[in-house]
Amino acid sequence: RLLRRDGLRYQLHTGHAEIDVPSSRLGHLQQKLTHYTAWDPITYLQKMTHYANQQALFWYEQGKKPELIHVTLNPPMRFLRGYLLRGGFRDGMIGFLVAAMTAYYSFLKQFFLWQLCNGRKLSDLEKPWRSTDSQDVPIAA
Repeated sequence: RLLRRDGLRYQLHTGHAEIDVPSSRLGHLQQKLTHYTAWDPITYLQKMTHYANQQALFWYEQGKKPELIHVTLNPPMRFLRGYLLRGGFRDGMIGFLVAAMTAYYSFLKQFFLWQLCNGRKLSDLEKPWRSTDSQDVPIAA
């Protein structure tokens, strides 16, 4: 563990899990930290959907409205930033996929905000969409 759970608290919701740590309590790692966000694409998509939903709810509670310009321009700009400006192209296919997923995440946040502003309840967004056939297979989480 990098943080002691008993001594720290999350800040107010900012869209990211941020923790206030007194500067006197900061340390430095001796080696690079390898952090895996998820072990497989399905888990990553579920996590991304959850965080996009939380961000949309935060924006909605602040009175933010979805704007067409954000829905249309933010995702491609996020892709270009990750793939070109941050050098994702140097990582080949995985760099492309990560940049594409980041763009999709940007789109999801705007889409969920639009849903909230147009009468969808949070509980509707929390439930997985399911097919109506007998197998009832989740399409998205």
